[in-house]
Amino acid sequence: MKKRFVLLAALALPAGLTSVSASAQQPPEWHKGDRVAPEYRDRQYVIDDWREYRLKAPPRGFHWVGVGGQYYLVRNSNWAVERVGP
Repeated sequence: MKKRFVLLAALALPAGLTSVSASAQQPPEWHKGDRVAPEYRDRQYVIDDWREYRLKAPPRGFHWVGVGGQYYLVRNSNWAVERVGP
């Protein structure tokens, strides 16, 4: 009976709600050369005060992005990841 109830409850949820909750729990993980997804290009993810996070100064044309406790050095022009971590 429990399995049937859980299945019915899952089917009753709107389609978009299940995918949003799964993605909200697991932050993305990018590697060198990957491009930061558009939803993470917002100012809330860009790290301006890199010293506070003990990160190196970004070279000209780059900036730091922080998502899910991980830091990415990203190219300004195309949001490609140059380096992962400090």
